[in-house]
Amino acid sequence: MAAEQGDSEAQKNIGIMFLDGLGVEKNRKKAKEWFSKASENGNRQATLFLKEMHRCGLYSRHTQQRHLIQRYLLGEFSFL
Repeated sequence: MAAEQGDSEAQKNIGIMFLDGLGVEKNRKKAKEWFSKASENGNRQATLFLKEMHRCGLYSRHTQQRHLIQRYLLGEFSFL
């Protein structure tokens, strides 16, 4: 699997899947783990997801979790 081989884009996408329960059971802890791996491999979007999750307290709040995904999908994040 590409994510297991260090593909940061695949790792970020798995994080999104776990964050919003897309094809898997929602799991914020696993989402954070995959975003962290992607961030460590240089994925800026994953780094911003981690920062936003922390800022919004998304490790424990479902409503804010969905809000983060919606903002991302609507293109409200700006990447450096």
